[in-house]
Amino acid sequence: MIQQLSKMNLDKVLQGIKAVVFDLDGTLLDSIAMWKAIDSSFLRKRQLTIDYDHYFNATMGMTHPQRAKYTQESLNLKDTPEEIYNEWFTQYFNDFELQANLFKGVLEFTSYLHNKGIKMSLGTASGMSVIQRLLQKYPLLKEHLDHTVTCDEVGSSKPNPAVFNEAMKRMGAKPEECLVFEDSVNGLIAAKASGATAICVLSDQDLRKEKFEQANYWFENWTDLL
Repeated sequence: MIQQLSKMNLDKVLQGIKAVVFDLDGTLLDSIAMWKAIDSSFLRKRQLTIDYDHYFNATMGMTHPQRAKYTQESLNLKDTPEEIYNEWFTQYFNDFELQANLFKGVLEFTSYLHNKGIKMSLGTASGMSVIQRLLQKYPLLKEHLDHTVTCDEVGSSKPNPAVFNEAMKRMGAKPEECLVFEDSVNGLIAAKASGATAICVLSDQDLRKEKFEQANYWFENWTDLL
């Protein structure tokens, strides 16, 4: 039975925990609205109407090159995957400084874990270009993270748990000693499959039931834990 995580039971949940793995987009970084705007612009430019919710949820957890290839093939586009990828990221990095921000409470939470001696890592489908830009913008987060692991590095996208298991391995922690924070269904499936305790960051209400089926705990805002 899934339980709500709060500041009241956080310390109990952290008992015996040596390491934490965080997803990035939609979990630490409030960037989903920005990506949906990029997708909207991309589709509008090509005068395409699709079942966007299905498309968005189907591609959650893919690396961006995989997502570009999926987009090209599923929408039967003349654009190459490389052209699609480049178009996305031209807009993404133009908007990044102003629009891509950590959720309120994230840095306070990572500071809390850091002070308790708990190791932290990213386990994300985002590429290193995004991670590097993020850590330049938030040097305190860079200070708190012991490792960053991408799906590109391990050669598998979520729901495969490889990115999370590699992060745990690098931190020297067993799955039962780890928490994984995720916001997407595919990410939570991967978190559960990794053997860690899966925590759903309910940053949006999409597929709430499906997310809860995969998670041990859930919460809506990082400030709920502080």
